[in-house]
Amino acid sequence: IDVRVANPNASCFVYFRLNSYDGALFSFLSVPSTGSVTSWQTISPATVYPKEGVYDVYMIFQGSATDMLNVNWLKFKGLSSGLSTNAFESEVEVYPNPFTDQFTLRGAAGARVEVYGMLGNLISTVSIEREEQTLNLSNLRSGYHLLKVIKSDGNIESFKVLKR
Repeated sequence: IDVRVANPNASCFVYFRLNSYDGALFSFLSVPSTGSVTSWQTISPATVYPKEGVYDVYMIFQGSATDMLNVNWLKFKGLSSGLSTNAFESEVEVYPNPFTDQFTLRGAAGARVEVYGMLGNLISTVSIEREEQTLNLSNLRSGYHLLKVIKSDGNIESFKVLKR
């Protein structure tokens, strides 16, 4: 998903949920202040792809201001954007999941991994140098986190992981 937003206030959050207001979370967006209601910025949230199917998508806005932000447009990317029919088959493996203090990424050599909390806050960024690399995330709180794997070819894969 690409989202074009303008936010004159302090940062706020947009949660994307499936089929209901409190349905399964499949993506989130932390929207920083852009300075005004007409200073537009395109942001791509971390996304965990749902299973193939038809869904209603709910956007839930959270922030402290009355006029939180302006949304200019949304662009859903996927098979219709010219990706192969295997677009939703991951080339990267994350295991074990759930994990205690560390997990291993396989198939992500040369990528950059961004680790996000479930409120959309960027927690850390790690460069992946090897085909199979173990990441120590013992500093994370227990709970769900989103990984955004940004490959050297520009492709992005996202994963939801659970730290025990």
